[in-house]
Amino acid sequence: MRTETADLLAGSEVGFRVSTDGGGTRNRGDTTRQPTFYHPGPAQVYLSRAPNDDLLHYRGDGDWFKIAYAGPLNSTDWSLWPRVSDFNFTIPKTTPPGRYLMRIENLYPTASSGFQQFYVNCALVNIMGPGGGTPTGFARFPGTYQTDDPGE
Repeated sequence: MRTETADLLAGSEVGFRVSTDGGGTRNRGDTTRQPTFYHPGPAQVYLSRAPNDDLLHYRGDGDWFKIAYAGPLNSTDWSLWPRVSDFNFTIPKTTPPGRYLMRIENLYPTASSGFQQFYVNCALVNIMGPGGGTPTGFARFPGTYQTDDPGE
């Protein structure tokens, strides 16, 4: 299978979908069941621009900035749990045009056991549009989270 880069217009809505085959399929013939974000917790989406827009050779070891967050829905549920299979969000209009790695992470904070579980996936994207913004609040992966960060 060939890895492809998705062209995205800054300011447009995009998303990630949990699927059974990696191609967007929601079920395996059983229309009453579909894959969902399995663990309760927050989700975040980050972008990291490939140096010289060379996604083929970029390892993701540069700066990442957050563009979307799915947090608590109320005092007992997370917005992506229970039974949610899609996380849609808007690419900020001010995102500078270029080729980026897009990272989604769903964290399962487990206060009772003192550690977190991370579920991460990435996409290759080409952001198009007028840009004009300057990303801030950078993170690095690995390095943003520490093993002794509290799981609550």
